Amino acid sequence: MMTRRDGKVEDKEKAVVDKIADQLEILKGTQQDIFDLFCHIKNRNWQESALYFSSHLLNPDHFKHLLAYHEIEFDALMVETAEIRSNRLLEIIKPKLVDSIEWGTFACEGTSQQASFITKEPVTLFKAISKSISYSIVLPWIQLMLDKGALRVSKETVYLVQEPEEKVLFEFSNSLFKHDSEANAFYIDPLEGAQKSIGSGDLLIAFLKYTNLNYLVEHIDLKNLLTLTGSIGVAVSNGGHLPTCDGVQVSAITSGHYFANQGHPNAINEIKDDQVEIRYCNHCSGGHGRQAGICDDKDRRFTTINTSEMLTEHGFYLVK
Repeated sequence: MMTRRDGKVEDKEKAVVDKIADQLEILKGTQQDIFDLFCHIKNRNWQESALYFSSHLLNPDHFKHLLAYHEIEFDALMVETAEIRSNRLLEIIKPKLVDSIEWGTFACEGTSQQASFITKEPVTLFKAISKSISYSIVLPWIQLMLDKGALRVSKETVYLVQEPEEKVLFEFSNSLFKHDSEANAFYIDPLEGAQKSIGSGDLLIAFLKYTNLNYLVEHIDLKNLLTLTGSIGVAVSNGGHLPTCDGVQVSAITSGHYFANQGHPNAINEIKDDQVEIRYCNHCSGGHGRQAGICDDKDRRFTTINTSEMLTEHGFYLVK
């Protein structure tokens, strides 16, 4: 800020600032983030500046006084931009998310749904995102964390440096990530695996947390899920007929749920506001065949489940 008081920056001024930063042992990645934050604040671009106030970029306690100087309320800005911060990263992930979903041929006897395809398994946002987060997406993030001293590499293990104690983030033996000690840099080996999903372990959880994608996972609704996956709706039943994927019936709720025992099929009858109405079967003695309908429904055996629970615990068969 001092070097720009006269509206221009001389090379010797920049050299002094860089030297001070080095003497203070501020890592290169953090130096760049501080500079970017300064530029956004200088231009009063508050939403962009908010992207840097998170635990994996800059420590808010060291920089939020700059917002106070401009009479910007830090907590209010964080609430206002939480979804924006998540959506920025989702813009990068969305194409991979769409590609990660497998589709089969959709059919349901007598249905009025104008769809040709159905997902081969129920889709939840967490499952879709976890499949779409590849090594190539995570590589810049773990390098950034390493440059800022938030990660430590010891032999064959990468640790997340945090209070009150360090936590194992991943082991090289179970990962395509490798580390060049001389360059202090991560790389992917083999490089052909760059588009492979990192899986659903601690690394994914940490990535979601530090990039604010966990906010998105927790706050997504069915409409958002349909938009993100390019779907037109959810597969529903038609009377006693179940929807099928490649000729095999699909069940709205998986076996093991309190009203989906013994593998009996359960179909979505209707979705109203935040409730999913399920036509279910738990009163017949045997299972069902490939084309079997739901059991005799003269007693209209229905129950409801909250849409958010369906999204997180079971997922929906989507159609397009």
